[in-house]
Amino acid sequence: MIIPRLCKSVAGLMVVLSSIGLWLIGGTAQAHVLPTTTIELDVHAAEIDAALTIPLSDLEAASGIDLGSGSQSDVDAHSSELLDYLEDHFAPTALDGRPWAVTFDELTVGSSEDLGTGIYDTVTTTAHLVPPAGADERSFDLGYDAVIHRVVTHVVMVTVRSDWSTGTIDSPREIGTVGVDSVTGDITPLTVRLDDGSAWQGFVSMVSLGITHIREGTDHQLFLLTLLLPAPLLVAARRWGGPARPVVAVRKIAAITLAFTVGHSVTLALGTIGFPVPQQPVEVLIAISILVAAVHAIVPIFVGREALIAGMFGLVHGLAFSATLTELDLTGGQLAVSLLGFNIGIELMQLAVVAVVLPPLIVLARTRIYQPVRVTAAVLAAAAAVGWVFDRAGFPNIVADVADRLADVTPYIVATLWIAAVAVAALLVRGRVVGTAGPDAFATPPDRSHNRATLRPILQELLAAKPASEWFDIVTEARLPCAPINDVRSGIEFAERIGLEPVVAVGDGEESLPGGAT
Repeated sequence: MIIPRLCKSVAGLMVVLSSIGLWLIGGTAQAHVLPTTTIELDVHAAEIDAALTIPLSDLEAASGIDLGSGSQSDVDAHSSELLDYLEDHFAPTALDGRPWAVTFDELTVGSSEDLGTGIYDTVTTTAHLVPPAGADERSFDLGYDAVIHRVVTHVVMVTVRSDWSTGTIDSPREIGTVGVDSVTGDITPLTVRLDDGSAWQGFVSMVSLGITHIREGTDHQLFLLTLLLPAPLLVAARRWGGPARPVVAVRKIAAITLAFTVGHSVTLALGTIGFPVPQQPVEVLIAISILVAAVHAIVPIFVGREALIAGMFGLVHGLAFSATLTELDLTGGQLAVSLLGFNIGIELMQLAVVAVVLPPLIVLARTRIYQPVRVTAAVLAAAAAVGWVFDRAGFPNIVADVADRLADVTPYIVATLWIAAVAVAALLVRGRVVGTAGPDAFATPPDRSHNRATLRPILQELLAAKPASEWFDIVTEARLPCAPINDVRSGIEFAERIGLEPVVAVGDGEESLPGGAT
């Protein structure tokens, strides 16, 4: 009796284990994701580009073409056969049944990776789809069944990668899928119906793109921030001196920003319409522009010509900006609207940077701590620029890697500036900040002597605002002793004009010399 019971128990255990094994195998098979074909649509004014990425093994199985080891040379050897196969199985039509024209670029071997499939080889190409005359290019039947007609488990994912009219630039959206109906065994067709777009949506997307380009462009931001460092200062004895009046600092940075805008707008337009742009030299020059701005922030090297220098470097930065719009392959009215919108986006972001950073710099410039802050920031900017110069010239380095991540800490730096500026402003009001240009900094002769380095550029700026003759009248009316610095003849004439009799030393004695005598 024991043996039969034991046999039953063992049999029952085997059934349970077998069930668990089948469940695990079935669950694994169900969870396994097969490689898929992707079609990414780039919608233009007169045609649509479709970027195809097809699993190489599935293409080989469906087409019946032996691709050997699947290398680029193997695909090149059978390129014409593969393209004929794709042409037979990619035939978009207008909704009234008229065929679209389709041409293909060269085939390229690559690799892709999906969750659950690992890395697999792919064949990529771009198909150019042109609608027939009078057809709606935003609504059509895709007519794609490559691979699917033989590999029934295959699926094609169709997305819109870019569509200017709907504002789709850098956030692809799914259109649908093409596959085999598991019930009927028929291939489910896909009708592409793009949302109605408008010039306004395209314009807004370009403004957003311009904002994003500056926000994420660490080098462009650093160039602008480095130019801001000396903006709140005056120059004295070829060195950065005391603080300028806020209105002067704002006027200076406004001129710099305007010049930079004009410069990059010119080359942005030229680069976008086809002017050749050598990317590597341009990127190196951008790094050099940051280095020059950093040196100027330490020692003034182009005083009074900041706007001119900003405009010149703006020409370089504009060439880099143009690469973004060139990738969109825009023409006609879309290109014109995009240039305007992209420029506006860049300007809005630049003005935002100035509005956030310049006020605390103006406040901190009225204290002694600003000199080490300015010099330290300029040295770090120069180090980042040097790192970028070498990196972009083909010599990767850790300095460039760190500089590329500066955008991540920018909000913290700005927050620190504002906290320090608020604290300094509070102390300035109370007159408790040492070495400032506050209201009590020049109250007594000892104060003026102690703060003469700060006072000198302030006086120079004020005195330069009016001619000497006007200052003489102002000071004379205030009953302060003063006189112009003249040559001998002018001195004699001035003395006579105010009722004095000029006397000069001649020989061993003194002799009156009438006005105008020589």
